[in-house]
Amino acid sequence: MNTISLNKNLFMQIIFKIYRIRFILCSLLLSLCITGCSKLVETDSPYTSTNAGNVYTTDATAVAVLTGIYTQISSTSSSGISISGISLYGGLSADEFSLNIATGFVFGTIACYKNAQTSLSASNTIDMWSGIYPYIFDVNVAIEGLNASNSLTPAVKQQLLGEAKFMRAFFYFYLTNLYGDVPLVLSTDYTKTATVPRAAKAQVYSQIIQDLKDAQGLLSSKYVDVSVIANSTERTRPNLWAATALLARVYLYMGDYSNAETQATMVINNSSLYSINTLASAFLKNNSEAAW
Repeated sequence: MNTISLNKNLFMQIIFKIYRIRFILCSLLLSLCITGCSKLVETDSPYTSTNAGNVYTTDATAVAVLTGIYTQISSTSSSGISISGISLYGGLSADEFSLNIATGFVFGTIACYKNAQTSLSASNTIDMWSGIYPYIFDVNVAIEGLNASNSLTPAVKQQLLGEAKFMRAFFYFYLTNLYGDVPLVLSTDYTKTATVPRAAKAQVYSQIIQDLKDAQGLLSSKYVDVSVIANSTERTRPNLWAATALLARVYLYMGDYSNAETQATMVINNSSLYSINTLASAFLKNNSEAAW
């Protein structure tokens, strides 16, 4: 009986120690979870990945950001509606074009042609608003990232910053002419921009002019290739003269004809790059009339 009793006591001591060890381990793990969760979650991004923290540390990745925006705006969305169609839809609404009604039911082209767009039917509405603002966010990200970067080649940083300023002006020019007063978003802080009210059209135009003047001081006077340093015959990236041509249009739309003439004359007088072409080649890429 004594032997059995001793063995039972020993067994109970072992069980108690096991549970005590388990309790200590559980307590330790709980403590680590409570005090170290932020460390476990807030891990650094892999060095092999590209993210907002490192995309502006090398010339190649920084250039890719703006190149990606050009690729997106030159492509058509799954619905057929994109900023690349602004000239078409604007021309239809202004009666610059005649529409073949037999095919005009697609993507609201009839509604544009008849100036009968409505918010009640998606098939009758060309929604550029929701399509353009994501691009504005992208260029705002680029402007902030480029301004904060200290590792880019100075010439690359300057050209890309000029391109981003030009693109923001380009997007807002169409937004304000399509919708009048629009939210003027110049930051990437969504807590501030999510509820920003519409700004007066005059204020939007003022920002467009400022961005284009900044772009004039930053952009190359030549067309550049994907490296944004070497010259190119391709007119795919905006340059100083593209910014000047858009600025001339902005002044024209504002009724400031004197400044519109000054800016337009600067482009026209640059005969080494620009000249009037034949109608057959006027709409071909890289023709001598194309500013961008």
